[in-house]
Amino acid sequence: MAVRNITGTIQVRRDTAANWESVNPVLREGEFGYDTTNKIMRIGDGATAWKNLFTLIGKTIASCSWDEIAAISDSGTAPSIFRVGDKKTAVLSTGEKVTFVIMGFNHDDLASGGKAGITFGMENLFATKSRMNATSTNKGSWAASEMRNTKMPTIYSYLPSDLQAVIKEVTKNTVTLDGGDLTVSIQPTTDTLFLFSRKEIYDATAANYVSEGEQYEYWRINGKTNASRVKYLSDGKGNAESWWLRSSSATTTSYFLGVYSSGTLITTGSATSSYGVCMGFCV
Repeated sequence: MAVRNITGTIQVRRDTAANWESVNPVLREGEFGYDTTNKIMRIGDGATAWKNLFTLIGKTIASCSWDEIAAISDSGTAPSIFRVGDKKTAVLSTGEKVTFVIMGFNHDDLASGGKAGITFGMENLFATKSRMNATSTNKGSWAASEMRNTKMPTIYSYLPSDLQAVIKEVTKNTVTLDGGDLTVSIQPTTDTLFLFSRKEIYDATAANYVSEGEQYEYWRINGKTNASRVKYLSDGKGNAESWWLRSSSATTTSYFLGVYSSGTLITTGSATSSYGVCMGFCV
């Protein structure tokens, strides 16, 4: 039975608990089934029978597996089940714990086309600080940076395998300076893990940064004061620390942008400086 619209009301496939148990059907990917006896709902993946599907009602994002979160994301129903700011913790292979929060829904462009259902970002910072480049240059911007090409793959390798399996590639836009004449342009990259841009955090109106994406709903809600942008090392257990953005300076070939430990914008961060790392990803 397909989803139907009856006099303005959306209805989904539904039956009694006894009938669901007896038939034990395989719901299509993203298809919902409602148990009218127990007042619960489950979502299909196109392969798993009813009895083995997880129950949506009463589950939080913290109690969902990454597979379940990905299924909800793919179904397009994430905004009705989860909320911006919801948190889920992961333990890296290094033993480090990281708390991720939902930054927004249907925000980022999938490299394969369409929108990623959910974007996550770190609530705080990794325990270890990092540089953007080995030398004080932003040549090649985010696309060519050591942070993107060395640090991000290393972090990815530390993520739990079930999380790695559901991360989707997205297209991110970043300011870059072309040649010695300091001509500003926007450079697209395809990323699994990424740093955030000035526009995505601060909703920058500066002409050079307006094409670096759109401000995430998380920052529209929480990013109205400097204090809301303060992040701490070691998943909140360490000191407040400045942290990197992927945006490079639009006026000099030496600097990247970042966020001070006070929450204000850094415009002159030497690429060799050690700042905190707050990365994002999409499922």
